[in-house]
Amino acid sequence: MAAVVSGRWTRTLVAVGVAAVGMTAAGCGTGTPGQATAGVSGTSLATSASATTTSGSAEPFDGEVLKRGEVAELEDTSGARLNPVSDGDLRNFGISAKVFEIGTTDEITSGRGYRPDTGNKLLVFSVKVERHEKSSAVSGRVSASVSVEGRQQNLPGFDELLSYGEQDGTLHYAVGVPAQDPHDVELQLKYSDLAQRFDLLDGRRTGDQPAVLYRSDDYPTVWVERLTPSSFEFTRPGDDEGPTRFTIPVERAELTYFAPVTGNAPEARDKAWLVLRYKAVGEGPNSGYASQCAVPLPAYTLTDDKGGTYQPVDRHSRFDSDGAVVTFEVPADLATATLRVAPTTLNCDTGGTSEPWPASGAAEIPFTLPAS
Repeated sequence: MAAVVSGRWTRTLVAVGVAAVGMTAAGCGTGTPGQATAGVSGTSLATSASATTTSGSAEPFDGEVLKRGEVAELEDTSGARLNPVSDGDLRNFGISAKVFEIGTTDEITSGRGYRPDTGNKLLVFSVKVERHEKSSAVSGRVSASVSVEGRQQNLPGFDELLSYGEQDGTLHYAVGVPAQDPHDVELQLKYSDLAQRFDLLDGRRTGDQPAVLYRSDDYPTVWVERLTPSSFEFTRPGDDEGPTRFTIPVERAELTYFAPVTGNAPEARDKAWLVLRYKAVGEGPNSGYASQCAVPLPAYTLTDDKGGTYQPVDRHSRFDSDGAVVTFEVPADLATATLRVAPTTLNCDTGGTSEPWPASGAAEIPFTLPAS
């Protein structure tokens, strides 16, 4: 059985007093996957941090004044005293955004400087962004915005960060909010019709949260790699040299909320896609043909330890020169399962023509996905 892949973020916490909190990389903290998790002590993070400056000063100010709902990217958070966030994880397509500090101030003193206009204050927060799909496909597909009393504005610099090749990073923001009784201030991480929401006043996730997105401590998916290979046999018609072994070495079995290529979500929030990837290896007289022979989808069956049986989803499965991608729709809490591949024929490419070649036997590949 292959080893479980797991990762931890390297934190870059710049808030005053963050070290005293002892934050971990837990993606779900003490909460339950798929449910909202409260902030520190259940209090309002944005109102419990006091400002270090006030906007009532008569000193000249040549910075920028932010109106209610306006957002500015900051070089740093100088001028604001911030509270750490106990569980600020947001997940979406190929990306994690972790809010790790929130507070308020009447002035940001770094960079060009920022103040709120009359009747408002600045809500300041920092967010660590990590991509798990390093390709540029994430950029332009995933967006982030802040909503203040229904007025939305995209986070400046967010999409640029997603376009920087392999680079992840930390971003700081200030947004104008009402000075008295602020409400309905949230961060949204959006892809297609799925928005993951975080209440910037209370410091907690809210709204609909698909279970698999928060199953892992660190990532929006869980997976295992390099499963133990298994084989069946096939024969080239008219060849009297005997059968050839068709070995399936599954490189990765991944439980994800987003289908490969299209990014489509399952119909239910408690479902997920199980995506299996492999490139066949042949052993025997016609071993070179193994990588050119596709297993018909009805020959794949997945069974789990609860007695569930699943068939591949045609529109999210494929076979090409890079190998096979076989996708099943399964429960988001899938743990232990066995892939069985038992074709009676293979569709083999013999120079532009697909021919059915006889096959016999069955490959069986058990695996266990990590619980978190």
